[in-house]
Amino acid sequence: MIKHNGEQWYEAPPLYKRIRKWFFWIGGWEKANCKGWRFSINSERPRQLTSSEKEKVKCMSHEERLQFAKTIPKENHRIWLDPFPMSFLGHRITFYSWGMNLKVKEGYLYLIWSKNEGRKCYISSNGTPWGAHIWYWGTPKEILKEIEQYSGQLNNKETRAKTKKSVL
Repeated sequence: MIKHNGEQWYEAPPLYKRIRKWFFWIGGWEKANCKGWRFSINSERPRQLTSSEKEKVKCMSHEERLQFAKTIPKENHRIWLDPFPMSFLGHRITFYSWGMNLKVKEGYLYLIWSKNEGRKCYISSNGTPWGAHIWYWGTPKEILKEIEQYSGQLNNKETRAKTKKSVL
């Protein structure tokens, strides 16, 4: 099927592929426009050095090391691709390697279990922690500081009001 997007013509995937993609989409493996799958890529890397070569390299200058690195033969090997992101039901549920998000009425509910970020759970309208308007856990220190300052201001106002009433 040929479609026009307002600027140019393009070949749209068949209807059955678009329906399947709505139910489940494996973004790390599926090529763009439903044009096939790719589970791995070929890559070249230098072969492992022997122990005698490692000893020689230790004694070399920087320039000699660079020249030596160019002479090492490369080996082909296969790198398996990560299947993430994976989306289900029209991107209402999406899994990433670092967490997941769920489309809710207020925006997106994010559950993060990343080692770098720590555990977090929040609802955000734009998908970022800065746009979050509800935090369940993993609240940033800046927000906790603001809450502390605000509650301190409230406590000061309440104590002032109580002292004014007791004086009167």
